[in-house]
Amino acid sequence: IEDIRCPDDYTVVFTTSYVKGDMLLCPVPILPRNIWSKQASARDFANEEMIGSGPFVREMVDRGPQEVSWTFQARENYFGGSPNVGSLRFILYSTESGAARALSTGEVGAAIGLTDVQLTTLEGVPGVFLIQGVFRTSQVWVVAFNTRNGVFSQTPMRQMVEYCTDRSWMLSMSSGGVGETGSVYASPATDYFYTLANLRPIDRDNAKNILITAGFNDIDEDGMMEDLMTRDDLSLRLYSSAKDDWAPTAATVLKDNLESIGVRVQWTTVDEDVESVCTPKGKWDMCLIAWDGDVNAVVAADRLRASADSLTGWENDSYEQVLMGLREAMDEETVRTLSGQLQQIAYDDCPYFVMAYRSDIQGIREDRWTGYDEVMEAAGGIFGIGTIDGYMALKPIEEE
Repeated sequence: IEDIRCPDDYTVVFTTSYVKGDMLLCPVPILPRNIWSKQASARDFANEEMIGSGPFVREMVDRGPQEVSWTFQARENYFGGSPNVGSLRFILYSTESGAARALSTGEVGAAIGLTDVQLTTLEGVPGVFLIQGVFRTSQVWVVAFNTRNGVFSQTPMRQMVEYCTDRSWMLSMSSGGVGETGSVYASPATDYFYTLANLRPIDRDNAKNILITAGFNDIDEDGMMEDLMTRDDLSLRLYSSAKDDWAPTAATVLKDNLESIGVRVQWTTVDEDVESVCTPKGKWDMCLIAWDGDVNAVVAADRLRASADSLTGWENDSYEQVLMGLREAMDEETVRTLSGQLQQIAYDDCPYFVMAYRSDIQGIREDRWTGYDEVMEAAGGIFGIGTIDGYMALKPIEEE
């Protein structure tokens, strides 16, 4: 950075010594001078009071016995124009069914984070409009491989898992078919999603041939593959988290698919996040994780970068070189082209197997709100779309 200037109250201009397309991703927040300049030590400052520049200001947090809620009041002097509603109250329900009941009775005006079960229970409820779709920020469900050593240090063995897995069945069993089958690491709703020309199909014969080429076969004819050198069964360690409602079914399907070609799977569920067990030095082969889609191509691509503490330990020189170019890309067409190359490289080398893109399901009381049609048409949904547009567009229906 060679120079910083502020030509007006709403503009900051940075001048850099070379092109840096991901400049806006710099993780440095704006620090209000009237608060931070008074601190003797910025490192020791607790910084507990929430400060923001959005259209709503947090007024209260209510931690009740059954639920937690947050109340926000509209900011009258918001530079983007005042919201159409005076206040918003967000309630965190412990279960999706609780949120669905509150929506059906009119206790709340909208609900997000619903599941395919609520599509059935809420269908036909007077005044409730249901929305489902894969948004830019929708979850991506993946199998992560430990590429540091062992079975999955070789690319064909990672591809073998995809060849023996029925994506459609996985999606049907894990989410009732709500969502889309997976391919690349980017969410399909993003501007930089890359459509693969050749997606690896389910081909269990090919999966078996990969195992044989790698030195495994059913030596004792018990239906399971053994190492030709050690005569030990080929057994893989799979981990999932109890926090992920979709993971148990996905793990069951994955385990059944692998065992159908003679690969034993030791499946373990942990109460915490799987990353607490599947560490760089941990003894694991596969784990199920979900990541949120990102509207920015660099952030999404960075997730797969090699680092000392990366989940998979995957390294690829071609990927790193293209990623450097993506960081400097300024125009949208170049971003899409380079991001597509990265998605192709990652798919070919397969550090992750993308199983599915989760569909976000939300409902709104259409008998109480209006004004959201254009937002939904542009983004596929109203809430959780990565912007404040849905909340700004909402208008209460006047009671007669």
